[in-house]
Amino acid sequence: MGLFDFMKFEIDGDKLIKYEGSDKLINVPKKVKTIGRYAFAGSVFVENIILPDSVTHIESNAFEYIPVQRVFLSKNLEFIGTECFKYCKNLTEIRIPSSVKELKDRAFANCEALKKVYISEGCEIGENVFEGCSALEEITLPNKYWNQWQKIGLSEEFMYRYKPEMFIEKITDSNKLALNYQTRANLPLLNKKYIFLHYAIANKVKAELLAKNILEYENGDKYAVWMTDNPMAVFREENKLELSQMAVFIPLITEDYLKMSRNYGVDEKGLCKFSLQKLNQKVTVVIPVFMEVGIESNFNEMFGDLHGIFIGNQNFQMPLQTLLENVLGSDKLNKLINKQAFSKDLFLSYRKKDRQQAIEIMKQIHNTDYGKDAAIWFDDFLMPGEDFGRQIREMLKQADAMILSVTPNLLEKDNYVKNIEYPDAKDNLNKHIIPVEVVTTDYQQLTTDFPGIGEVIPISNKDKLNESLQNVESGNKKKENNPFTMYLLAMAFLTGYRVEKDMERGLKLLRNAAEKSEVHACRHLGFLHLSGRGVVRDFKQTIHWYNKAYELYKQQKDLKSIYELLYGEDGLLLLYMAQDDVPKANSLGKEFLQLLEDNSADDENKEERILWKVRALAQIGDIHFDVNPSEDRLYEAGNYNITALDLLLDYKGDYQDEADRLQGYASFNKGNILLRQGKILGKDYLEMSETIYQKLVDRNPLHQYRKEYSSVLSSLGVLLREEAIYKSRSDFTKSIEFMIPAQERFQKALTIDRQLVKEAPTINNREKLAIALYHCGLAAVDNKESASNLKEALAIVEKLIDETKDKNFNPLYKSIRSVMRRRFIRW
Repeated sequence: MGLFDFMKFEIDGDKLIKYEGSDKLINVPKKVKTIGRYAFAGSVFVENIILPDSVTHIESNAFEYIPVQRVFLSKNLEFIGTECFKYCKNLTEIRIPSSVKELKDRAFANCEALKKVYISEGCEIGENVFEGCSALEEITLPNKYWNQWQKIGLSEEFMYRYKPEMFIEKITDSNKLALNYQTRANLPLLNKKYIFLHYAIANKVKAELLAKNILEYENGDKYAVWMTDNPMAVFREENKLELSQMAVFIPLITEDYLKMSRNYGVDEKGLCKFSLQKLNQKVTVVIPVFMEVGIESNFNEMFGDLHGIFIGNQNFQMPLQTLLENVLGSDKLNKLINKQAFSKDLFLSYRKKDRQQAIEIMKQIHNTDYGKDAAIWFDDFLMPGEDFGRQIREMLKQADAMILSVTPNLLEKDNYVKNIEYPDAKDNLNKHIIPVEVVTTDYQQLTTDFPGIGEVIPISNKDKLNESLQNVESGNKKKENNPFTMYLLAMAFLTGYRVEKDMERGLKLLRNAAEKSEVHACRHLGFLHLSGRGVVRDFKQTIHWYNKAYELYKQQKDLKSIYELLYGEDGLLLLYMAQDDVPKANSLGKEFLQLLEDNSADDENKEERILWKVRALAQIGDIHFDVNPSEDRLYEAGNYNITALDLLLDYKGDYQDEADRLQGYASFNKGNILLRQGKILGKDYLEMSETIYQKLVDRNPLHQYRKEYSSVLSSLGVLLREEAIYKSRSDFTKSIEFMIPAQERFQKALTIDRQLVKEAPTINNREKLAIALYHCGLAAVDNKESASNLKEALAIVEKLIDETKDKNFNPLYKSIRSVMRRRFIRW
């Protein structure tokens, strides 16, 4: 160390007081034994610090707030002071020598990049030493501190990842779910639909974010989101009763979730002993939500084929919002259920410890003739408080009768039912009270504690219970019994709305209503079979019930519903295409066009119907182009697309985005048809489509719009590349210049497809990304750039083949390999 370097250090005896330099690498002089407080404050350029073996003490805050990446500590170091490395945000690794006897409080607090820590046995560690170290991956500690992980500042998420066996052992000591819930603006639970989020503790932050988003949905005020900090307890058989009252069960699928499930137990086939498929079919609707890319295949290996959705870490609003509305019903549906589904309103009074018995009573009531369509209000899961007491009384006032769950727990002193609920119902509100005995109870004591209780009905005596319910005078108008009210009642049981949630009863009612030609029931039953929600996933059943709904909509001349049924996401026309029944799909499209011709539009939906017609025309054109495109078929396909474009020429309605999308879609189809016919005019249509989509996604970057825009860019890029190759034959010196327009399109498509995969790594999106990479690799002039793109494309396709076992990916795989072979690119 030279004299100039030495002058940067202010040293008093053997203590470093202050470093005044601006070096990236700092070598502390060998004479120093103590690093003083704030010695390196203001060292904004430092990256590495080397302490000599003479250093034995580092005082508090010595390195606080500096951007150091690595610190090489003295092998004779004994003491590290309070907040010594606090907020060293670039520090990635630290090795504490075995000579260190004491590591004081918050020594590494908020070191956000710190990944690896090594501390030897014999070191005393203070409080919150690792508080805020969110990137921790690996740590070696004296054994006694593993049981003090909270004290020294390690997070629960880190502990679950790094020491799962210890954490699981801890949480499985208790089998209780210990449920907690959230509602929008802390609204009461009254008439809420229950959504349960199941997650690994390491994913708690993601779960809380998802819960927040669900409550912000349009119908979020109708939901209550339930969670538990003891996720292993969910796997316990004895907790199925709690789960049965959840309208939807959402497991957040991550590697941590699969690890937790594996720790619970798998059978000889590798399937988790906790079956989500059985839960979905017998207990509650299961919607797996995939939070990480490429995890579906691992999930399916452990839980079987269960339809889920991907939302990743992006916007949680879609597509989960739409799916929840389909499963749970809209606000409009709930109002109809309230108004028309129930014949009477019953209030169920019970002790919270008797929840299981309360559910038995509800099921028995719904097994009777006079109670089968009764709404039952019960204060599920909650303990009464002051505000809740007012809610209870309000519901009790509105009820036609009170059902009293009789068990020995009812006789305990100072319970809410005995002291408040029963006296209020009998003496103040003069309610009809029906006591139902679920567990044998001392009748003499019961009559003393509940004066005037009258005859107690054993739960097994269904006839007596039915007779008592017959005598209940309903304040509601007489309920109509028809397929529509049967459908409404089915939806109430399927979602747990104002009744106990009962999948079996709900599905039976729904099927009965569908068989009696109730159109909403047909459509919903088809949707359940399509998504596997509560029933076996079965496309043939979906098509059967969608077809029935289609015929019923035709009878009602409900063209809007027909359009949504045919052309919505996973619509009937697309299902026929997926089943390779092209003639049927073509026939349906033409039939819909005829329906539009035969039924005149009113002023309200005139603009909307123009778009329906355009979509139908373009879709039929697409079918003709994709399936055996003979010369006659190409001609017919072109005419359909031209007609569609003509309809949009003067469109100035409220649905401009969708109109522009359809114009871009039809132009794209027309361009491809002309090119297939050998007409260069096709290029003009592709460029027109490009311009339309570019303007559309600039003002409204919907996922589907960007996806279609990417396809247009890729197709135009292929055409421009072929043009460049042709032009290069006459002027090779300009081959790179000719290729630039194609490269620009491919790069734009690649940028879009990368983002689409981040938002939703579906098989289709990943395939599109691989194709975009392939085109970029093919068009690249630089061999390194070409190799990088092609290798990434190959890796994606290999993974898709491995996941899906789909041979349709083989041509793309062979094309990529062929280009790599020609360019001598190793893989």
